[in-house]
Amino acid sequence: MKLHPHIVVLLILCMSASQLSAQTADALINKANKKYKDLEFQEAIELYEQALKKETKTVALFALPDCYRKVGNHIKAGYWYARAAQHPNAPADIYYYYGLSLMSNDKYEEAEGQFKIFREKESAQLRGHNMMIAVKPEVHKDLLNAGALYDVEVVSNLCTPYDDFGAVFYDGGVIFSSDRDTTKVTSHRGSWLYKPFIQSYFVTATMKDKATKEFEYGSPIPFSGTMGMNYHDGPVRLDGLQHTAYFTVYGTNEKKSNRRANILNTQIAFSKRVGEQWTKPNQKIKLNSREYSVAHPTVTSDGDKMFFASDIPGGFGGFDIYVSYNESGEWSKPINLGPEINTEGDEVYPFWGLDENLYFSSDGQAGLGGFDIYYSNSTAGRWAPVTNLGAPLNSMKDEICYIMDSTGSYGFFSSNRVANRNMDIYYFKRVALESQILVFDKSTGQGVAGVEVTSECLPRNKKWVTNIDGRIYAPLPLERNCKLMLTSSLFTDTEKDVSTVGYVPGSELFINVPLQLKAAEFVVEGSIKSASNDDPIIDANVTLINGCGEEEITVPVSHEGKYSIKLSKNCSYVLKVEREGYFTNTQTFSTKGLRLSKTFKKDISMPKSAGSF
Repeated sequence: MKLHPHIVVLLILCMSASQLSAQTADALINKANKKYKDLEFQEAIELYEQALKKETKTVALFALPDCYRKVGNHIKAGYWYARAAQHPNAPADIYYYYGLSLMSNDKYEEAEGQFKIFREKESAQLRGHNMMIAVKPEVHKDLLNAGALYDVEVVSNLCTPYDDFGAVFYDGGVIFSSDRDTTKVTSHRGSWLYKPFIQSYFVTATMKDKATKEFEYGSPIPFSGTMGMNYHDGPVRLDGLQHTAYFTVYGTNEKKSNRRANILNTQIAFSKRVGEQWTKPNQKIKLNSREYSVAHPTVTSDGDKMFFASDIPGGFGGFDIYVSYNESGEWSKPINLGPEINTEGDEVYPFWGLDENLYFSSDGQAGLGGFDIYYSNSTAGRWAPVTNLGAPLNSMKDEICYIMDSTGSYGFFSSNRVANRNMDIYYFKRVALESQILVFDKSTGQGVAGVEVTSECLPRNKKWVTNIDGRIYAPLPLERNCKLMLTSSLFTDTEKDVSTVGYVPGSELFINVPLQLKAAEFVVEGSIKSASNDDPIIDANVTLINGCGEEEITVPVSHEGKYSIKLSKNCSYVLKVEREGYFTNTQTFSTKGLRLSKTFKKDISMPKSAGSF
């Protein structure tokens, strides 16, 4: 008797289900662990869940929420992190990632409780401190209100139900990465951070209106073949001239010895453009290693520096950001950017902007949840504290692959912020004008450093303080009447009204703000003690003699031997201290020519006179 094909398929499925049901929890976990190491997280999820239905095994309980997190399912991850966190032997990371999952689901108060537990277990870790800051209501509010300067929209022409990310401008269009057509290679659909099966695509992008910076996109076509890339190469980044392309090449290494739990081994490759052709990918870069991964390369416009992510042993956490220098065509030994940039979490997808800021994504810095986009800049080799770009560029989910054009007016990033969606590509444009605020001394015309400027119009995701030249470069929203408030310890508080009505995006506004120096106050103070034993001399006579025609001033000394006298400006003084049995002590000083308040510290040590011994 010949069975119908549908019946055969049904029998096979039933047999498979029966075999799966017959397996022990340990056998299922062993299979799941292998899938996990091979980055097949969805398959691992199914096996771990089958195992947990049979028996609560801690290996499965702690690994399952991690799998859901890595495929971007924050709701399921939160459910399983909650269950794992109830276990008395839960590792510290469970509480940290449970907190992040709660933040991604807008549960900030509950997240704070998990981060507190994490800090108790891992008090030395910076990311715990960062997240305790991130869950504060005022910080959360400031990050949510930071984005009046941007319009954001999804680029529907580029997006599919799968992961689409890593857009970069190229030759009148955009190159991006996607796993939309990789089912013929594998059924695996991992997370965007562990994405070993992707292809690169090119789509034309024509600016329809320069004023509004609106683009019209064509239909995506495969680009991987143009560079000889495989099903596991990308995203692509280009140098300033678009003559050299750099991208991540995915592979595996069973003998990989670093602390990563999986066998993922990524390397960096490059391809040169010769005319209209690209050379075969070249992986002969000293940065590559079989012992650890290097990924997400980006180079400065001049090609002198490469920033990339790596899990080199000895770093701060998972993936850190490193820099390497181009030394006569060879890339130097990588340098970790340090704790100002890197945390015990993951820092990935760096981008060097022409504004000389380094942009990157992190799940260890204070943010809205998941991976947020941050930036920092370096002065004399030291990185400034990072700034979160805030909403709408960031959300409670994951944001990665930030890039912008040469003017800083528009760009792309990728996010999984929409429920039941994977990574999508978003286009942003600045709807702001660039302001230069010059704060100067009204009397001298010199710029004043260290003046704090606050306003409802300024982004609240950073502190705005004048630089050494008295300047601040800040974006301001269009069509607004703004009030700037300036505060300084040396100058009187000042307000300045500014209007951006009638300006167009990208235009510049120069704002000059003179400050009046506060009335200077001068004081002389100190203590009077015996030179022989440091005991206070409480009955000394302290007389202040001035050269300004004012009367002499005699003040008492406190029981601690201290005194204090207010002074006049533009005056010379002699301080005379007398006490029977001690040599008289005199001190001279002057307030002439001083514009800033000053306290003259005059501590007097009085030796006994000869007749008093």
